[in-house]
Amino acid sequence: MRITLLCCTSCLAFLCLTTLAVSADELSGAPVNPFPRPVMQRPLAVQWSFDQNIDGCQALHACRIDGRDGMLRIEANAGDPYLLLPPLAKPIAGPIEVTLRVRGDSEGAGQIYWISQQHPQWAGDQFTANEIKFDGQWHEVTFAIDTDDMLTRLRLDPSTGPGWIEVDHITVRRVIRHPLTISAVQVHGREVTAIVDNLGDQPLVFSAYGKSHRLEPRTHANITANVSGQQPFELLPITVEAENLPPVQRAIVVHHPDVQTKWVTLREGDITLQVDPIGRGARIERGGQLIGVIAPLAWNRQTLPSLKLIKHDDHEVTFSGDGIERLFLRLTGSEIAYTLQAADELEGPVVRAAGSLEQGLLAGVEYLGRGERSSSTLDIETAEHLRYEPPLRHVTMPLMAFVTDTASMAMTWQDMTNQPVYATPNFFDGTDDHRMAMRGKTIHATIKLDAAYSDQHGIESAIEWAVRKHGLPEVPTPPRSEDEQWKLCMAALDGNLRNEKGWGHCVEDRWPRLPYGAMASTVWRLTGKMPDLPKLLPWGGSHLNDPAAFFITGHTDQWRDHLRQRTANLIREQQPDGSFRYQGKYLKGHFEDTASGHCGLRAAQLLEAAYYTGDREALAAGLKALEFCKRFRTPRGAQTWELSLHTPDIMASGHLCKAHVLAFRLTGDKAHLAAARRWAMTGIPFIYQWSDRPVMMYATIPVLGATDWRGNWIGLPVQWCGLIYAEAIDLLADHDATFDWRRVARGITVVAEQMQYPDGPHIGCLPDSFALADQTRRPWDINPCATIYMHKRLAGQPVGVYVAADDHHRVVAPFPVTIDAGVARIDPRHVPPGLAYQLLINGEQIINVPADNGPTIPLNLPAVTPALKQ
Repeated sequence: MRITLLCCTSCLAFLCLTTLAVSADELSGAPVNPFPRPVMQRPLAVQWSFDQNIDGCQALHACRIDGRDGMLRIEANAGDPYLLLPPLAKPIAGPIEVTLRVRGDSEGAGQIYWISQQHPQWAGDQFTANEIKFDGQWHEVTFAIDTDDMLTRLRLDPSTGPGWIEVDHITVRRVIRHPLTISAVQVHGREVTAIVDNLGDQPLVFSAYGKSHRLEPRTHANITANVSGQQPFELLPITVEAENLPPVQRAIVVHHPDVQTKWVTLREGDITLQVDPIGRGARIERGGQLIGVIAPLAWNRQTLPSLKLIKHDDHEVTFSGDGIERLFLRLTGSEIAYTLQAADELEGPVVRAAGSLEQGLLAGVEYLGRGERSSSTLDIETAEHLRYEPPLRHVTMPLMAFVTDTASMAMTWQDMTNQPVYATPNFFDGTDDHRMAMRGKTIHATIKLDAAYSDQHGIESAIEWAVRKHGLPEVPTPPRSEDEQWKLCMAALDGNLRNEKGWGHCVEDRWPRLPYGAMASTVWRLTGKMPDLPKLLPWGGSHLNDPAAFFITGHTDQWRDHLRQRTANLIREQQPDGSFRYQGKYLKGHFEDTASGHCGLRAAQLLEAAYYTGDREALAAGLKALEFCKRFRTPRGAQTWELSLHTPDIMASGHLCKAHVLAFRLTGDKAHLAAARRWAMTGIPFIYQWSDRPVMMYATIPVLGATDWRGNWIGLPVQWCGLIYAEAIDLLADHDATFDWRRVARGITVVAEQMQYPDGPHIGCLPDSFALADQTRRPWDINPCATIYMHKRLAGQPVGVYVAADDHHRVVAPFPVTIDAGVARIDPRHVPPGLAYQLLINGEQIINVPADNGPTIPLNLPAVTPALKQ
């Protein structure tokens, strides 16, 4: 075997070789390799045709199978049909590809599950999926199973809904990859090191510049080259050639910051764009400081195009040539407009931000803090942790950005079929900068240049810039009229969710039926009739709590006492520095034992208690928690019942937004309003702002991670998490008109209504998640109370409880209330005739309001302590 390191324009000055023996564990911790190993062969392992029989196939769930006309016929009678495929005569070494010739009239994506000698139990992360076009026509669909296990059995999940499916044949092929790979490159000044791994099970002998070397299995060789740096942007192709093996190739573009050329210079204010006259790259300077490069402007990842400078002036430049019809750059203000029109797919602009990473974002995919790496295994440990070129439908909005101690750089684009590329540190080129790029034939992108990170400037500025650049999308059309919506919801609340004991949080039998106060309140809000229950629980049931039932049934004291007990528990839990600490399984992956979501929820609960009751101890503890939370930048750690404390989470955005809004209402300190706005903005990248499916726009991704590090949620909306965020930004909208928060909240709520089951045994329930590709609902199936809550809030209809305060009184009522000259005034439009109810005064006294009392209630009870102002 021969290894050759090639480079352009005599850039190779010196090459040396070292070999290191490493274990498999050490290899697994190697830098991300964005270039998959080449596939050399796909030998047939097994083929099932069904000309004679379907022996060995076994229907397991929601389907019947039989052999018909030389085919495997599957009749799916409900969602999630699946069947075992015939036993394998002997284990097959992975990876493999399973190809079906299939047709049908069903719905949803297909899946292949697998078990192996190493993992003999069926598991939720041992599967692969692919879309099947169910149009009655024959299609070949391939499922790639990327594991090195010895596979022993396969399970076919052909669809996610009812219908018929026919399979003509199934083939299983082994995937034999090249034993060699260039796993990483490292650039340090003029020195470039390529790391070549032998991942095969046989030793390999190679020679480099006449010197033979033996590379044992599971070892690697370091090949180091000194490059001359004759041009500012230098192409370095790396080719590994071996006898009787195809070559392995990789190329990088090296930037030499000390090398000058006859730049084409664009200037705007303190920003200078120095463009290579032959179109290889560009330097970006701000105030004379290099803050990043575009290197290259465009390429096919192996060669740089030969471009001709067509025209330029002080603000724009145009190139053409070598399959590129037009490559255009324009500098306007702090934005660089980029246009590429090419005959073939290219990558560009390749933006590489300088400095130490403070924050990073690829919307819907990555949300990074200081010094963090993209495509890490901190939140996802399966192969899905590799997110440098994510599936297009995983990207929620056209935005990726880096904020460093040098500058902020953000990129947005027009065509959501272009492929974004994101890597920090830059494992494509082996440098410590931060790389983002697009791939496509036609690319229209804009790069925003901004200040370095500071306490006043972070990733939120890039998020808002991208939203304003495109504009918030229109809210989808509601799926039904309001009357129809309430009928649908009551079908759930009076249906399988309920028995004589109360309701289930979810409809499935494993969820106990309990007398949740929030759900009783919802039924009363919709029907005007309070459910007859012996008691009410002040917690649980709905993700958004409406405690009005306690005020209507004469049990306000129970709700008040619950707030007191919860507050006392939180104050005992709070640390002297104001923090709340987490200990448990899901500490794994995080760099500390606290997080914004973990603290934010508790801060919001303390401040909610202060807001309702005037409890000064709760207020002090809540404000102390928010003071501690100033250290946080990333919304994460809000769902530690199944996810790492490290995992980015839209609920963390909602918790801290709500907490700061309540703090503003209680103190009048506008710093809290600014903080609420900042945390609200951090939630925007979890929300889809584009769509290629009927239900997608304003769907919300819950977290950028996986349950138990295995079950990935990226690209899988969970709308109840979005509803929690929607409530927070709706509260913010009462005080901040600089952004259309209510449009976002309406969009989230309408999509929740779109996702509700329109019929069937789970009618009216909100699925825990919603698969975008096949538009299918996935359990658990949740009661609709949070969806109802947000619909009513946004429609201006009474929901929840209301607070009014003056210098002496704080009043909580189940209807909109104001205080005027010591008198509480209830909006009479919202009080049903003949209804008696209660008010809570200063968190202590309870006033019984008789039926048909009228709109005014004298507050002639003395205040125990001066009330907090609203």
